[in-house]
Amino acid sequence: MIWVALRKENTLLGCIAIYRQQVRPFSEKEIALLENFAAQAVIAMENARLITETREALEQQTATAEVLGVINSSPGDLAPVFDAMLEKALHLCSADYGVLWIRDGDVIRAGGDPRGDRRVCRIPAQRAGAGRRRYVGRARST
Repeated sequence: MIWVALRKENTLLGCIAIYRQQVRPFSEKEIALLENFAAQAVIAMENARLITETREALEQQTATAEVLGVINSSPGDLAPVFDAMLEKALHLCSADYGVLWIRDGDVIRAGGDPRGDRRVCRIPAQRAGAGRRRYVGRARST
């Protein structure tokens, strides 16, 4: 059996292990080939990580652009803006529940209900600094 580490700098990412039932040493050529495969596997893992990060960044930029579009199309009307913000936050964070809390003077209320599930989000307004905490959730549609 031979084990070859998958390393990026000084970080161990995994290993490739091969064996054969016949007892005999692996040749230098076989070892070099396996080391080359390990190096290629590390490159593939890094590429996959970078692609994922790029996709996530693009998704976040797209969500921001969509919220800005809602802001531009809803001058003076904050409800669609808050709905869009909460919707994008739920999607980007893969969250099941979310509430956007809005402070209006000395009152704090739940706002933003992109899926229209008012049953779950309906709570009485709270006075700022009242010392009460309420946790409200809304199921994310699948």
